[in-house]
Amino acid sequence: GKRMNRNGSHGAQSVQDDLESNSDTFRLSKFEQLYNNCQIYYEDLKTKILPQKAENVDRHLKLSDGTTRDYNGRLIVINKSSVNESAKFVTNYVSTTHYTWWNFIPKNLFEQFRRIANFYFLVCAILTVLPLSPYEPYSSIIPLLFVLSVSALREAIEDSARYKSDKETNNRKATVLRNSKFVSVQWAQLRVGEIIRVESDETLPADIVCLSSSEESGLCYVQTANLDGETNLKVKCAMGFSQSCSNEEDLLALSGDILAEPPSNDLYRFHGQLINKGTTYPITADNLLLRGCNLQNTKYVYGLIIYTGNETRIEMNAAKAPAKQSLIEKNMNTQIFRILIIQFILCFIAAIIYGTTRAKKQDGQWFTATDSSIPEASAENWLTWIILLNVMLPISLYVTLEIVKVFQGFFMSWDVEMYYAPTKKGCEVRSVGLNEDLGQISHVFSDKTGTLTRNEMVFMKGSVNGISFDYFDSNNNPVPCFQTYLESFKNNNKNSNNNNN
Repeated sequence: GKRMNRNGSHGAQSVQDDLESNSDTFRLSKFEQLYNNCQIYYEDLKTKILPQKAENVDRHLKLSDGTTRDYNGRLIVINKSSVNESAKFVTNYVSTTHYTWWNFIPKNLFEQFRRIANFYFLVCAILTVLPLSPYEPYSSIIPLLFVLSVSALREAIEDSARYKSDKETNNRKATVLRNSKFVSVQWAQLRVGEIIRVESDETLPADIVCLSSSEESGLCYVQTANLDGETNLKVKCAMGFSQSCSNEEDLLALSGDILAEPPSNDLYRFHGQLINKGTTYPITADNLLLRGCNLQNTKYVYGLIIYTGNETRIEMNAAKAPAKQSLIEKNMNTQIFRILIIQFILCFIAAIIYGTTRAKKQDGQWFTATDSSIPEASAENWLTWIILLNVMLPISLYVTLEIVKVFQGFFMSWDVEMYYAPTKKGCEVRSVGLNEDLGQISHVFSDKTGTLTRNEMVFMKGSVNGISFDYFDSNNNPVPCFQTYLESFKNNNKNSNNNNN
């Protein structure tokens, strides 16, 4: 019995030692795994945020002081317009149109013939030119041209609206430092390396590095609703190198070279350097003000343009809208495909009947006599039946849908109930391709309530030290809170005076 107890206790002790050793091994393996993950994350972070090493750089940039730096990015020299223009940066002109004046016809025809029905009508129109056609060519060509013209007109109207919007944006005015003074120029005329002044409530025309602001601390506040949909203000700061600049003379006295990373679509990361007299100053995302942001609660800011036009963050994130089809159009394509199958089967049956009739060589059927062989004659007969039965596809239906969509767009833009008085804007119809889907929306998925509401807080009622503050009076009319407070304060003073008396 003692031997068994002794052996049993010894066995339990060995099991416990094994568990402890396994536990240590498990902790060590977890630590090694965590260390390896940190190494991988550091390498990824180093390649994305930290400056590139010389061996990964394919550009040798010559600075204004004559030295050379290896940097994979762009070089911008402060107050040296000739040097910046020689780099041939893109202009600040932005275009969101789908067509141009020279590619409208070929591009529009290509997109329209991607439809099964349009391509089918084109094939039928080509077949009517052949001698085997029972119809005159104009009977198929004229309806097809009418359908294509209506669709092209609708696309031209929508694209002209985009062009007008782009023209309005490009013709906005910005204040830029040129020839030792601030002048007003159009957004499209701004160039990389220029210094601009942005006033409060103005929209930034390009991606700029904040040099200074009206605040002594160099802080400024921007609203990025056009970028990420957030209405709350974000704090940005000016560079310490130029924070004290407050007029034209101070800005003209600035010098140095800015090394900026290549254009990217990352809204939250930026790495750059400002080199002045051998001293390097870092430039981070906190110093970068992006195009489309709105300056708030700050009188003005001065900034140096880093990216313009299609190289700005907002434009690089603005992907082209994919081609969409409405539910009705998808249903129509399905029905058309079924009609085509039935039509081909009928034509095939008719061609077989014609071939068997020719093979019997019955007398008196002179109208079926041809010089070609039976297979060739059957094939020609099959094409003839294709042309004869092309009326099975209702080409007028496409014309009706295109016209109805255009007028629906006009009616929506004229709708008085969709007019918003504070901004003096009504419904803006940019595309009428999905009109019929608007009334079929059954679910709306949103990540937060602010996306679906106005995201504004209105004071309704409050109580301070027993005094009730109401936003509405007894007649249910809005009353300023301060006025309500004064009235309550006067009433309380009267009551206290009466009690004292």
